[in-house]
Amino acid sequence: MDRLSELPPFIIHHIMSRLSAKEAAQTSILSKRWKFSSGSILIDMVECPNMMVLELSRVPLTEHEFRVLISNFPLLEDLSVNLCDLLKRITISSNLLKNLSICFCNNLKAIDIDAPNLLSFCYCNNPIPVSSMNAPCPLEVQLVTGEVDLDTQWYIKMKEFLAESNQIEYVFLTLMSKKKNSFNFDECRESLSSFPRVIGNLYVSICEPSVHYTVLLDGLLEVCYPRTLSVLIDKDTSFIEWLYEKLRNVDASCCDTLDIKCWWHYLKDFKIEGFLRSHPEDQKPLCLENLKDALHQYRIRTVQFHLHWCFPEFYK
Repeated sequence: MDRLSELPPFIIHHIMSRLSAKEAAQTSILSKRWKFSSGSILIDMVECPNMMVLELSRVPLTEHEFRVLISNFPLLEDLSVNLCDLLKRITISSNLLKNLSICFCNNLKAIDIDAPNLLSFCYCNNPIPVSSMNAPCPLEVQLVTGEVDLDTQWYIKMKEFLAESNQIEYVFLTLMSKKKNSFNFDECRESLSSFPRVIGNLYVSICEPSVHYTVLLDGLLEVCYPRTLSVLIDKDTSFIEWLYEKLRNVDASCCDTLDIKCWWHYLKDFKIEGFLRSHPEDQKPLCLENLKDALHQYRIRTVQFHLHWCFPEFYK
């Protein structure tokens, strides 16, 4: 009879924590359960005050437990928090932290980051949070909408989130929702009349071709003004073709009476380039003088629109 497998987990972990790596591996002979225990030995983290790199993955921490844990590592420089679904708020205050990554924390509602020497910050596939950030580094954001309703409130939350950062290098949006895109420009301006944040690159991948293109574009360009708008092509090229014609025929007569106008009024010119599907990172972009012909002639993976904006004096 395998009586060793009947021991409580904390006793198994305590025993194995005192073994060498070789001895821990050999315990799989003694018990079927021990075979899978050697990869989850408990470590007294408080005894590691000089730790500089920490990755938390699938760790069931509450907000308080996370804050207490992080406070034990005053020299921490690299922190990665992944798949920690109990976390609803992340609070970090550190003068030494250099690199921060928060990914796939599905119940996250708020982040409070005070890291004045942060060099990189990646916020990947979490809900849009209420945020407060003192972090002067470039911010990289990746969001997959899932079945979220892309209504005006979604765009307002996104705009408020991006407004917290002074340097936004990349925003990646994968639009998968089949729900109606119901952005309303007037409603958005009544709730949040601030100027959209200028960002480096906005990448958009549309997985649901039935999305309302005009509403989508107005919503995205009320959230931010990208210097480069990149659209990833799967099979359907209709959005690319529509966007190209839309940018060529801008009508800037819609909101002349407003102090902060819609994006049409500030877009002065654009240039279009394309990347092939094979190894796009290793190739030079193709100049697409005639987009429709190029889409049929080449196997294009990504189309980039380099947008040239001209903003009013009060924004500069």
